Amino acid sequence: MIVAGISTRSVHRSSFLLLGYVSALLAGCGGPSSTTPARPTSPFTETDLRLFDDGVDLVSDPDGLGGKWADDWNVDMRDRVNRSDLIALVTVNTLLSDTDPEGHVAHRLVVQVGTSMKGKPPADEINLSSLDSAIGFPTVDSNKGRLLHMRLLALLKWYEQPDGSVNSHFHLVADADTIVSRVQAHIERETPQDRTLNQRRYDSSKGEK
Repeated sequence: MIVAGISTRSVHRSSFLLLGYVSALLAGCGGPSSTTPARPTSPFTETDLRLFDDGVDLVSDPDGLGGKWADDWNVDMRDRVNRSDLIALVTVNTLLSDTDPEGHVAHRLVVQVGTSMKGKPPADEINLSSLDSAIGFPTVDSNKGRLLHMRLLALLKWYEQPDGSVNSHFHLVADADTIVSRVQAHIERETPQDRTLNQRRYDSSKGEK
């Protein structure tokens, strides 16, 4: 679980007991009393690792990238939307960085969920982690001074951990009108039958394990 902080700073694992207490306190007083549990709709694949890279893209005008860059951006966004379990406008309320004794860094964000475009959020706040092993970590690391209180569009995919709990990988993008409208167009092309079929296939694959 992600621990909550009040500023962007680095802490060592030895401080986690105090931070864990703060996290538990926030969890106890935040979020609706009736929530929708996070539920994966399809297996998390190698391709998903690239699409949901635990990173942030602050480009507000993809067409301005030009040429192949713009084409790749559009294709990735189409695939990302189709694979997402949750797409929602969010605000970064908390950003905390920590370093473990081996020197590995993690950036941890608590985002307040606003309007949901696809899927149902499990709570009013969602915890996101970007580890230094993630593809998108450098994008969070280089923008960590800007992200706090920023409004973004979050695309999340849930995955089941070995212990049965559910976590997410994510990709954050600017909430520019041009991007939101493209995402909405991709969502509208995806039929409810497609989502139901994906869920049935995932449930079936779990039953075969």
